[in-house]
Amino acid sequence: MINQMNNKMIYGIEFFRYPGPAIEELEKDLVKLKSLGFDTIRIQSSWNYEEALEGVFDFTLLKNIVSKAE
Repeated sequence: MINQMNNKMIYGIEFFRYPGPAIEELEKDLVKLKSLGFDTIRIQSSWNYEEALEGVFDFTLLKNIVSKAE
């Protein structure tokens, strides 16, 4: 995919989907992906994990992954 804003090639991968490995393993994977030249990840979210109980939301895992990816 070409980013039309700066004509940069985006080199990405589907990185995470439930159920997934522990955050420590994901951190190792992120370091490896970066060393291989990946600059974009896609995170697939499943709403029933973020809202396991109706009206109670927990985005902790997704926020942790995004924070580590930055």
